[in-house]
Amino acid sequence: MQTQVEEKNGVVYITATASGGEVKLAVEDGMHAFMNESGMQIPIDTDPALKQKMIESIGNDAIGEAVRESVLDCLAPFALTDAGVIPGMMPEVKSDENPVPGEPFTFTVEVVPRPEFELNSYHEVSVTCKREEGDSDEEYEQQKISAVTGVWASRLDRDVSPAMWRSFTDRSIQDFVKQLAAQGMTVDQFCEEQNTTREQMHYIMDANAHAALLSSLAMDALVRHYKIKPDKDDERRAALMLVPNADAEWAIQHLHDTGRSYLLKENAERLAATKWAMAHATITEV
Repeated sequence: MQTQVEEKNGVVYITATASGGEVKLAVEDGMHAFMNESGMQIPIDTDPALKQKMIESIGNDAIGEAVRESVLDCLAPFALTDAGVIPGMMPEVKSDENPVPGEPFTFTVEVVPRPEFELNSYHEVSVTCKREEGDSDEEYEQQKISAVTGVWASRLDRDVSPAMWRSFTDRSIQDFVKQLAAQGMTVDQFCEEQNTTREQMHYIMDANAHAALLSSLAMDALVRHYKIKPDKDDERRAALMLVPNADAEWAIQHLHDTGRSYLLKENAERLAATKWAMAHATITEV
């Protein structure tokens, strides 16, 4: 990957040219993402021979628009990694060309780098949790994690920008829609099943995205302040969060191969910080 980087008014503009090999990998991932979104449910660690057939199925012509967007999303991490930029919000990827398997491809990435937040206090946290009737062990554990990380998030020295919040919400909704599509379900069908509306669903996801974003930034601050290092288990868990339903070691290597090492590192560090926060919290159960 060859990149040229310019910064203007807090926005980074990356002009990148991907090698034929990088485009081939992106096509594989893009085809996989597209097919899963279409409800085909193909494991990402599918046999390479089958992946090759997937690529051959589109011939030597330029990739169709339906797959093109997925391919661009897969190429962006290569450019970000090469440029040394960790995005604070969803990057915008553009190109006047169509990617062709095995051939170089030029595109641009417009991104706002992830800001570093500090906490107003690093004193240990105390929370009170109540287990509701019918809560499973997993649900109750998540309630405790949310309570502890929520206190840390409340100590951030400032709120996120509306644009960063909106970008995080948009990504959350996009990922949710893809999950539904992979299950053969539309948003309207989900809303009908849950007896809710699109507006209510968006409101809830917007609030949840804001809380999750603040908690993540608080965990980043803990990582820097206490120099928290993720262990191998954190790395495996992070890899499976990013590449579900795959072998953990394969997923780790796949993330490195596809330019997403920074995502693996970020998620592993946040898991390690959450584990640290729970170990150092005083939790009163009532």
